[in-house]
Amino acid sequence: MKIILPLTAACLYGSAAFAESNPADYLSGIALLNLCEKDDTNSQIQCIGYITGVHGAVAMMERKGLNMQYCPPQELSARQIELVVISYLKKNPADLHTAAAPNVWLAFIDAFPCRNSQ
Repeated sequence: MKIILPLTAACLYGSAAFAESNPADYLSGIALLNLCEKDDTNSQIQCIGYITGVHGAVAMMERKGLNMQYCPPQELSARQIELVVISYLKKNPADLHTAAAPNVWLAFIDAFPCRNSQ
């Protein structure tokens, strides 16, 4: 319980910051990359919170039977997925104006594609 309350507060604060900073109601790829590249703690919390939130949503959809085309290794740290996403965003600058969530998902697919068992 001691860990959940601060984590919840950080997520809510991060969500409020996103809503205020982007009138289009979504975080763009460039905004996420900018957050992830900042050195301050608040930006780092927002960056990792957003990325792990998308990761959790993708994992939940996969468990519900949707083929998300993403097969991560068993031991995958939050820092590792953050680095995967940052690398993907930097390699795909033409898509940075679009919503961050699909870019995060595409970064997961690019880094950890499912191998067809034929």
